Order: sequence, then C-alpha cells, then structure tokens
Amino acid sequence: MSEIKAILFDMDGVLVDSETPLMKCAIDHLKNKYGINARFEDFADFVGKGEDAAIGGVVRKNGGTYLPQMKDECYEIYIQLAETIVEGAPGMKELLPELKKKCKLAVASSADRRKVDVNIRVLGVEESVFDAVITGSDITNKKPDPEIYIKAANAVSVSPENCLVVEDAVAGVESGKAAGCKVVGVTGSFDAQTLKNAGADYIVEATKDIEKLI
Repeated sequence: MSEIKAILFDMDGVLVDSETPLMKCAIDHLKNKYGINARFEDFADFVGKGEDAAIGGVVRKNGGTYLPQMKDECYEIYIQLAETIVEGAPGMKELLPELKKKCKLAVASSADRRKVDVNIRVLGVEESVFDAVITGSDITNKKPDPEIYIKAANAVSVSPENCLVVEDAVAGVESGKAAGCKVVGVTGSFDAQTLKNAGADYIVEATKDIEKLI
C-alpha cells in the first residue's frame, strides 16, 4: 500500500449504524402520509447514493411521484429520533483520536449536511477530530462519481493516491477507486465478494479493523 496520509470515511454504515433506522423512518412516513408501501429491499439498489436517489428511487419503484419534500420530511423524523435509534460503529469513538495522531481524517458522505451533523453527534466525537467534512450539500455529482472523494482529498491537502477510503457500499467503493484512492470495503450492507467486485482493495468486517492496515 502507498503511504497513507489521510483516511476518508463514508458516514452511514461506516461510522454510524444508521441505514436501517433511516429506511424504517422513510418506510413509515411514506406509508402514513403518501400511501406508498415501500419495503426494506426496495432500497438495495440505492445504498450509498444519497437520500434523493434512495427515497426517490423507492417512491418511483412503488408507482409514486417523488417530491423533494419527501426527503426533507424523512430527514426531520430521522433527526428527531437519531439519538435513540442510531448507534456509532463499535470502537470508532475511541479509535478516531488515535488515527488522527497518524494521518489526516475526513468525512465524505452523500447525505445532506444536517444529517451528517446529527450522525457525528451520535458517534460521540467532536467535529474537530475530522480535518474536513464533505457532504452531499457540497457536491454536484453523487457517488459513484468521484467528485466527493476528490474534493475530500483536496480539502485535507493529500493526493488521492495517499488516501484510504472506507466504504460499505458499491457506489462508494466505485467512487473512491475512480478518484484514485485505495479503498477498504466494510461488509454489512454488501458482502465481501460484491465489494471486491466493485474494486475494493481490502475487506474488513468492522470499521475499527482498519487500524490493522494503517
């Protein structure tokens, strides 16, 4: 592995276990307000691509018309409940300050800034542990486009080839590889072979296991 000078973390499914809680919020809200009977499996094709793609795709898959307010409403419910339904990835609250002693750290999440902010709070760390936080609010093209990881590498002043991306989704792995970074795939949302097929250079079962690679 090239010398790693920065670690660029996806958020949902990597630093916090939030994907299932958000899906549940969306499923309940879409049914109660719009009569859309979405299922958990409907989200599979959209994991890692941001909530506009996910909620919009699920709504259309179930015959509905997507309205941007749907995402905003699901966000509001998620943000209100996050501290009771979302957990930080095991060991990461303690590991992040240790990793910061060795290299730069950044968040690169397709989610909107307000959702990333609440997830950082749930994780239990100060935002200052990250040298940069890049969100879906800061980019034009969502994953699998490389824009977010190129922007994150630039934000910490490290060449992509010296960055390690940590991802749990196929779209995120493809984004990191297209940006020129090394990529660790964290199993959970997708299995090891699927992440390898997407281009992941390394596979771990839990985010905290990246410590062995640094």
